[in-house]
Amino acid sequence: MYFLKYLYQPTIKWNVYKSILIRQHLLYTKTNNNFKVRLKTFLSILSLIYTVPRRIKKTTAQHLIIDNFIAPKHIDLRKEFIVYFKEDVELDNIVLGNHQYYFYRELSFLVLFQCFKIWFKFLIFSGLNLFISHKYPTNFYYYVAANLINAKLMQPKGIYIFQMYDTTTYLTALLFQKEYSNIYLSVSNSFTYAYNRYTELEKVKIILCHQYQEEEVANFIRLGWFNVKSTHLWGPEEIKQHNAIPLQRPQFDIGMYSTGYWARNGRNREKDVEAVRNYKHVNNSYHLEFMELLEKVIVLKDELGLTIKIYSHPLERDWFNNYGIKPPFWDLAIENNIEIDLSGENSLNQLHEVKIGIGSMSTILLDRWHHDLASLILYENKEENQMYQPKFFGNYSNNFFYHLDELKQLIIQHLRMIEKQKK
Repeated sequence: MYFLKYLYQPTIKWNVYKSILIRQHLLYTKTNNNFKVRLKTFLSILSLIYTVPRRIKKTTAQHLIIDNFIAPKHIDLRKEFIVYFKEDVELDNIVLGNHQYYFYRELSFLVLFQCFKIWFKFLIFSGLNLFISHKYPTNFYYYVAANLINAKLMQPKGIYIFQMYDTTTYLTALLFQKEYSNIYLSVSNSFTYAYNRYTELEKVKIILCHQYQEEEVANFIRLGWFNVKSTHLWGPEEIKQHNAIPLQRPQFDIGMYSTGYWARNGRNREKDVEAVRNYKHVNNSYHLEFMELLEKVIVLKDELGLTIKIYSHPLERDWFNNYGIKPPFWDLAIENNIEIDLSGENSLNQLHEVKIGIGSMSTILLDRWHHDLASLILYENKEENQMYQPKFFGNYSNNFFYHLDELKQLIIQHLRMIEKQKK
């Protein structure tokens, strides 16, 4: 992190280093950083000298979104999220800036010179990086440089940064806080523990997207792990979708939410079709955990007379609908008369179909909490689980269970509570 010392400050606290390393370690354990990758980073930064002038556009907007990895079709979701919770910001007063989009309001020689300085520094860093071997990749140099140039060109009144778990995003916020005051950073709709528990952004306002994140972050602050300017509870980033979820009477007692880990290479989507077709990753520990859970629920189905539906992960729906690859639990579900949802419909729209959601490692179970719907999360794979720790969830920790033998009584209790609420 020699470049960070130069850009950020000569003396960096250990907590800052740790907050970067935790993101690097979890995200890039299997990522290659050979000379070819480092050369590509250098050439990408070199190219900014002509790509920025070609892509730059004038704008009257005063607020800037930074998100380096968003699909173009989801840009409006980001804008709608901000406008929904910030009443003083309007849709046409926000633009998305990243390595593909650059905006300015007023240009001056000084601003252009400052942009040139940013580019030149990163060009030097990436040039030196060609001759230095790192454990983790440094291709984020390119994205961070683009973000710094974007903000310098536009001089926004407000900056909204997304995907806090990523090294690019985190370093961008870390460097922005030296110069800009009105910075918001969203933790997104997932567990805070995995990537974000160590955070040193003393001049950045953190957006929390769920109430359970308030519990997590309060614990991290108490432990001295999380140092920020302030925290603000907003709501899910897909707030308009959540508000549009149709209310309906439950059709099933139990909804099982698959994680799709049998179709992943580690945590990432498997790109090799034949590897998925041959169920290469079917022994993934998280998938095996889901299968154990499903088998237990099937036993309880017969014992308690439960109705069950399995909601597949978007990965599984894609493999089934586009390649005809069935999930590995297909036969087991069919044998036990359990419906599997492999439609193209978003599972969010079906939250109210079931009384209790059950699974592990699935963010949709957390989405159910936002709507005051019951979710039970298995936390059995403790040795390998780096994603969350129930002890940090405060009141929500009661929704975790640690052994399959606990499930029967929990289901009975929740079904009784739901029946009482109906009366």
